[in-house]
Amino acid sequence: ENNIVHRDLKPENILIERNGYIKLADFGISKDLSNKQYEYSVVGTCEYIAPEVFEVSPFNKGFQTDWWSFGIVLYELHFGKTPFVAGDIKSIQKNVLKKKVKFPEPKGTEPIDKQFRSLIKKLLEKDPEGRLGYSEDGTGAEDIKRHKFFSKVDFDKIYKKKIPGVFIPEIDDQKLLKDLAKSGC
Repeated sequence: ENNIVHRDLKPENILIERNGYIKLADFGISKDLSNKQYEYSVVGTCEYIAPEVFEVSPFNKGFQTDWWSFGIVLYELHFGKTPFVAGDIKSIQKNVLKKKVKFPEPKGTEPIDKQFRSLIKKLLEKDPEGRLGYSEDGTGAEDIKRHKFFSKVDFDKIYKKKIPGVFIPEIDDQKLLKDLAKSGC
């Protein structure tokens, strides 16, 4: 809605507020798409970078790169690791460009939800034009919200903060201030 591509979406840049809602942080390499001045630079954190960014293609300019990263984050939150993990940057890049996303065998008796699997596969589509969320006009978020995985989610209530946060962090303001002072902030 703000026409901003984050370009470094990863767990470290997703903050949890006191009320349990999230905020994105670190917009240092983000791009405002409203000015139509695109860069074809390779930026971001390796494990979360979309294939088209590595290829420095003309598609390295839109929201579809953030939708890829969103898929990586969801995968990591569920499985505890990123899907294309490797020992070095070149190997991660090769995995992102060449390998298909694989899902670990479920532990216990719970199978992986088929709608979650579908969502991840569609977000991690290598072709940016075929990726869930791709749109010429920036309305791809609506397609993602319509995915069956989110069928029971009331996004309007979430936007209005009418639903309690699932995780409310315990924050000790005094300890936080002391820790910040120790670190030189």
